[in-house]
Amino acid sequence: MLGRLRMSTTEALEKYNTIAGHIFSAKNRKRMTQEGKFKATTLEQEMKKIVAAKIQGSDGESRMLDKDYAGEKGAA
Repeated sequence: MLGRLRMSTTEALEKYNTIAGHIFSAKNRKRMTQEGKFKATTLEQEMKKIVAAKIQGSDGESRMLDKDYAGEKGAA
């Protein structure tokens, strides 16, 4: 979140606290017979929401192709 999405530490911590509440909630627990305790799909969905919101400009235009935003090809 800090590097690729260029969030401030405050913004990244706020987003982390929000998604952590969803990911580690009682509703997201797996059944005892399944491996792991929480569903990974919830993390994936929450991260997709954050990325989608971050790549949309305030004017509604996508910034995916903005060289200054996305960085050079191959940059992480």
